[in-house]
Amino acid sequence: MAVNKNFVVRNGIEVAENLIVASTSLDAVGLGTTTPSSTVDVAGGIVADNILSRAYGITTSLGEFNVGTGGTIISAIPDLTAIGLHTAVPGYAVQIDKPGADPTVVFVKNGDVVINDGNLKVSGVSSIGYLDVGAIEATGIRVTGVTTIASIDAQGAHVGVATIINADITGADIGIATITNLINTGATVGIATIDNLVGTGATFAGITTTRDLIVQNGASIGVATVTGDLSVGGNLNVTGDISYDEVTGRNISITGVSTLGTVQISSGIVTATSGIVTYFGDGSNLSGIATELTATIGVGSEGTFIGAGITQIDFASTNGTAIAVDVPPATAAGVATVTITPGVSIGLVIALGS
Repeated sequence: MAVNKNFVVRNGIEVAENLIVASTSLDAVGLGTTTPSSTVDVAGGIVADNILSRAYGITTSLGEFNVGTGGTIISAIPDLTAIGLHTAVPGYAVQIDKPGADPTVVFVKNGDVVINDGNLKVSGVSSIGYLDVGAIEATGIRVTGVTTIASIDAQGAHVGVATIINADITGADIGIATITNLINTGATVGIATIDNLVGTGATFAGITTTRDLIVQNGASIGVATVTGDLSVGGNLNVTGDISYDEVTGRNISITGVSTLGTVQISSGIVTATSGIVTYFGDGSNLSGIATELTATIGVGSEGTFIGAGITQIDFASTNGTAIAVDVPPATAAGVATVTITPGVSIGLVIALGS
């Protein structure tokens, strides 16, 4: 039967048992329930080609919320307090699996990724344009842009321009960096300004400025300015020149020519670049000379040899007062002066007596 007019029910309607209930007293419609608790209350599932919601409030799902077959696109599981993207069994609070062959899992365009009071852990290779984090623990991270990092613990990382507070890196490559504390094992650092540096087998290819430097096991440094302490656990091999204010050590081995002030040492020979070389002490550690030398001279008179092996000459006169000897400091250093006062000749005495 066809009725060509609107069908109006004023006092409610019920279809079958618990199938459809329209209650005017509750001002609600129930599908699968006779006691609807909302404007439309569905006790069961809904299958639809399209669902358009014009609601501006809060939508609450008390059970699981799944998108895709079995939740393979989005899965929210209240019992696990977990959300899965491209996984129906999330094992973390938020788990994102790679959807097929596309290597890009998360793509953020013109926005920021903020981690508040947490850590960023990357186990694979990551390419990041700009990174500003409090702490980072990574293996194979790649940051090509400008980076500000409070703390980084990285293996095999590649960092472009970075400002780092604390860095513990193994096998990492860092371009231009300002680092407060750096523990470096086998890493390559380009141009860096570092406050405290501990390097083991590290390579600093560019210009490095550091306050305190501790290098162990074969680190290679290009041009470095160390304003504080330099501690080398192994050998310090320098192919160029070293300029320093003061050095204190147990042994120093220099294979080339060494110039210490005005003293030059080369091939075991000590010479003065200016002035003379003066040795102080008793000379007991000098070799090639007689340290307790006793010298002797020979004596002759008017060309006649008198004797040799003389170590002392005694000047005497017949009256005991005709010869005077002056030695330093009365005379010049190293010079003794002998003064002989001539006596009166016998001939002169006889002439004066007659």
